[in-house]
Amino acid sequence: MAIGAASSDRRVVVACAYRGGGPITGVTIGGVSAALDVAQSTANSAEIWSAIVPTGTTATVAIALTGAGSGMGIGVWRVVGDPVDTATMSPTNQSTVNLSLDTQSGDVCIAVVSARVTSPPPVMSWSAATGRYAADWDGFARTHAGGDLVASGASADMGGSLTNFSIDAAAVAVAYR
Repeated sequence: MAIGAASSDRRVVVACAYRGGGPITGVTIGGVSAALDVAQSTANSAEIWSAIVPTGTTATVAIALTGAGSGMGIGVWRVVGDPVDTATMSPTNQSTVNLSLDTQSGDVCIAVVSARVTSPPPVMSWSAATGRYAADWDGFARTHAGGDLVASGASADMGGSLTNFSIDAAAVAVAYR
């Protein structure tokens, strides 16, 4: 998997969305152990892990779970900076995701949503973030989506709305400075 240009301060961020089999017990990126930045779990789970990975432009991302799950998806980012704020939410039986981060101008903010959906296609409409991916992992019943933005002030809205969503969502966000 591509992880961007090598640099002594490069942080590789892995956003994980899954159902069952958790919690995640470890993530390695190119053999480097990652730290858990934030996690939220319902029947679906969303977690963001990161590590300083100074060498290489590609890496194998390995994720260890405590048990067998019914699906997982990941998104990968390259940032420079340390985690400075987190937000979590379990929007059970509602379609609005509210994730607000305390930020400074220039912070990089990343969010991931994991949800069960009622019918395809599931859609995550981000309020301010740019959606970077959205995918189903078992045809249509489970979905995950990731987005990011560069903060322009003292707060960042990493929320949005889910379409064709039913129950058991989990959402998390992290600001890096």
